[in-house]
Amino acid sequence: FFFQAEDGIRDYKVTGVQTCALPIFNRNNRTSDSQRAFELVDADAVTISHLRITGGWDGVFITGGSANVTLENLEIFENANTGVNVNDNASSGFTLRDSVLWGDNADGNRNQDYDAYVRGTNPSILRNRLSKINGQGGWGLYLDSPGTILVQDNQAWNNTHGLYVRGDVFRSEEHTSELQSPCNLVCRLL
Repeated sequence: FFFQAEDGIRDYKVTGVQTCALPIFNRNNRTSDSQRAFELVDADAVTISHLRITGGWDGVFITGGSANVTLENLEIFENANTGVNVNDNASSGFTLRDSVLWGDNADGNRNQDYDAYVRGTNPSILRNRLSKINGQGGWGLYLDSPGTILVQDNQAWNNTHGLYVRGDVFRSEEHTSELQSPCNLVCRLL
């Protein structure tokens, strides 16, 4: 799917059937950096939920000043570069919540180097699980954002870099995120 402002995309929702097994959206092309399962350019108030997203260079790519995009209740896995990529600081109000993101380190086209790479302004990253299988590698969450950020109740494991968070102002609501090493040691980020 490709969403761009010229298409009049505002307040749009893509929701899979809410059953025991989430429907799968497979881009089936991991070899080209322009192949994304979902690409949002200057798209505002878009919600994507209740899907399994795989098979792209990026699972969900957000850029061009997109505002108030919400990704929720998703499984984003085995993409080549990123599961979620908020590519510019002009994109604001991004929310990623209640989702599972993972890559397979046995295959360089399925390892999802970054489960979530976020540069947008004022993001919220809530209650997600970010991991790798078949060996340790890549990034769980890489967040480098201006503005106020909220990161809480996330778990990252079997990544070389679990949670990297840098921002201007951190908002906390007395919750924690967990970073688990391969030895199951837990560090809490407040």
